[in-house]
Amino acid sequence: MIPTCTSTMSILRGMAADPYGDVADNGTVAASGIPGSVLEQSPRSNTSRVDGAPRTVRRYTCRLPVWVDVQDDDQVRDDTTGYTYAIVQIKTNRNPATGRRITLDLIRVS
Repeated sequence: MIPTCTSTMSILRGMAADPYGDVADNGTVAASGIPGSVLEQSPRSNTSRVDGAPRTVRRYTCRLPVWVDVQDDDQVRDDTTGYTYAIVQIKTNRNPATGRRITLDLIRVS
């Protein structure tokens, strides 16, 4: 299967102190208009360690061109849907059919 770009992405970078002095993402756009795709993977259900309540964790996979400068502490925004994702893992894949791609494992934060 050859991945198809279904959206444009923006890379959000940077931290700032919130009104309480805690460090939080400030959402500064480091790059925009990047062709890519976000696909939801099968959700995983588990229980919370704190209260034992059941939780469903939805994970997503994002594919980007290899020339994109992305770092572990960045966030990715899907400009089509407006959803923002935190990066869990960055992988660079080599595929003879599609060429090199960056694959990101994501969790949606908004």
